[in-house]
Amino acid sequence: MQLGDGARVKFWEDIWKGDTSLQNTFPNLYRVSSQQKEVISNMGWFEGDTWRWVLSWKRLLSLEESREEEVLHSILQQHYSRRSLRDKIAWGQNGNFSVKNLYTKAVSQMESEVTVDRLSCSVWQKLAPPPKVEFMAWLALLGKLNTKERLVRRRVIPAGLNKCTFCNNHSEDINHLLLSCQFSWTVWKFIAKDLGGMVTYVDNLISFYANWLNKRFVNRTQRKLWVTNFFAIIWSLWMQRNGIIFKQQTLDIQALHHIIKWRVAIWARAWEDNIPYSAEMLAQNFHAIPLLFH
Repeated sequence: MQLGDGARVKFWEDIWKGDTSLQNTFPNLYRVSSQQKEVISNMGWFEGDTWRWVLSWKRLLSLEESREEEVLHSILQQHYSRRSLRDKIAWGQNGNFSVKNLYTKAVSQMESEVTVDRLSCSVWQKLAPPPKVEFMAWLALLGKLNTKERLVRRRVIPAGLNKCTFCNNHSEDINHLLLSCQFSWTVWKFIAKDLGGMVTYVDNLISFYANWLNKRFVNRTQRKLWVTNFFAIIWSLWMQRNGIIFKQQTLDIQALHHIIKWRVAIWARAWEDNIPYSAEMLAQNFHAIPLLFH
């Protein structure tokens, strides 16, 4: 936590100075504090522009605790609230968050019982500008999307309603809905063919994603375009599914095919500034998009 006015930072329990909380640094003082849950703004007051710390204890401090209090006060002299700033959450010491930093941090914990799912982590590539698209893909790969099968397991809906929204012939689990359903698989084949590629059927979304990523291309930008299509397809399938359930939309594979191409065109233009064509022109000439990136 980066300290501002102190209205959101807990004095003892949050990490707002150094690498540990004051609770862990001074456990003896924490136990006798009468302000254990207080935020910093309630741990003192301003006299003019000067902040005054006020610490309160449940009893008189022992000699050892008094010595620790002196150390704590010397630390607090270097930190104080600022009326004009709001508290902020920062990542690490430099405050700059990146997936790479998070991944490195996770790998450093692998000697314990923590494991790192490298494949699921690979969705954070900023290829699809709306963050919710990659977030949805991440949930799908983790098996956390609220399909009908998952809602049945959580007892939200009765088992009798667990039918695929697209075909109504199979239980609606993630692998079927986004991949194995005849409707969904047709969409995958359509888009791959438009891009001049081929897809091999597997009945598991994670394995399919791994195969999709392993396809080789002549340059990095063409690979980005191929991976972007993965996000566009599963996002569009999921949105189509929700549209049918919640908005009574009809199933139209040709319309969905066009929506996917339009989304890819929009996203591709966001990371290629020198493309002189509109998103609609790119969507209408989808088969020619790879030629722009030679």
